[in-house]
Amino acid sequence: MNNVFSIEIEKLAFGGAGVGRHEGKIVFVTGAFPGDRVLARVTKEQPRFIEADVAKVETPSPLRRAPACPFVDDCGGCPWMALGYEAQLAAKQAIVGEQFMHIAKLKAEVSPCVPSLAELGYRSRIKLHADIGGGSLLLGYHRARTNDIVNIGRCAVANDGINRVIGELRAFLETHRADVPAIEEIVIETGYPAAKARLRLAMRKMPAHAFAEAMLDAIPGASGLSIASGLSIASGNDLGVYGEDILSVNIGGGIELEYGPTVFSQVNPGGNRLLVEKTKKLAAPAKGKTALDLYCGMGNLAFPLAASGMNVTGVEHSRFAIEDAGKNAMRLNLPAEFIPGDAIRNVQRMTREKRTFDTVLLDPPRSGAKGIGRWLKLLAKERVVYVSCNPPSLARDAKDICDNGFQLISAHPLDMFPNTFHVETLALFERR
Repeated sequence: MNNVFSIEIEKLAFGGAGVGRHEGKIVFVTGAFPGDRVLARVTKEQPRFIEADVAKVETPSPLRRAPACPFVDDCGGCPWMALGYEAQLAAKQAIVGEQFMHIAKLKAEVSPCVPSLAELGYRSRIKLHADIGGGSLLLGYHRARTNDIVNIGRCAVANDGINRVIGELRAFLETHRADVPAIEEIVIETGYPAAKARLRLAMRKMPAHAFAEAMLDAIPGASGLSIASGLSIASGNDLGVYGEDILSVNIGGGIELEYGPTVFSQVNPGGNRLLVEKTKKLAAPAKGKTALDLYCGMGNLAFPLAASGMNVTGVEHSRFAIEDAGKNAMRLNLPAEFIPGDAIRNVQRMTREKRTFDTVLLDPPRSGAKGIGRWLKLLAKERVVYVSCNPPSLARDAKDICDNGFQLISAHPLDMFPNTFHVETLALFERR
């Protein structure tokens, strides 16, 4: 087979590549869109499929558009930015249905993908990297599949508060390069509605207090700064906090949650309000009904159910998230119980105690909740609502749940991540 060949792209696959056929094989072409005819350059060949990238766009798809970011080709963080938004939404709906069929052999009723409230400026959190040791300061994202830094002035998908801080941080680092310890990563995050940002830095070693205080003073767009020593924010050994490190997010329905610097929040807070609203509808809350929220975090999905009159129990392994959930429950005066610990171990204990719930809600990490079906069979009296950011693990777990006495009623994709192939999906299961 030739290393380069012409191919027409038919659709998009999970993972973002364009899909076509050549000499009887499926070809996945990174950077190609439906309707494109491209010269594809082979990067890997397997017995049943080929992986390739675009050597040249011979005939561009009518679905293409001019990307809104000058760094899109270098950064790789928004690989679908050159694809029209309606085509992005249609592709995500199709991908969710294909994953259910391919992995679980389930023909799902997949709703049209709910659009994000904004295609650009939607992100409330980004992670940057810095190189201060070379001839010029580099501050930006890692280039796809490398540790090279793409130097950026602003990010098209980050909100205005974050972009303000990028400029202020760059100015500070430029004038203090000789004093800055090596920076491994930088997280900039705002609440919603966005006010001032919170900065989190991972450094090789902890800087002097005076340096950290000077950094915060030089960045008026940030209200707080936390610094960890280690290779990443998550693995940092020490944590120094300066200024205000608490953010708040309005999730709709008059509910505002507060959370600390190590607690997960959705990166698209406007989209999160749509997610909360849809989850609440599928959970069918009613006064006196019970709900179990597994992987509950700080209570993003639990509190709207509690506000609707349900008796809610949340389970979360993160000590910091469960502490913030408890504080939010007291501040909001909502009847929700939060239990720390591993989700599977807690549901095993609950089944031994013969506890049951009208609705079980779960929002696991990307890896999903493998083996959860046998426990849901004992815990969920009426329905299961599964929130997922990863269609393959959702499809795998859907088969398990259906094998344990439930029926997949519907699936609802929601675009929390415009200009990427990532998609949030809500799946509703009811007892047969």
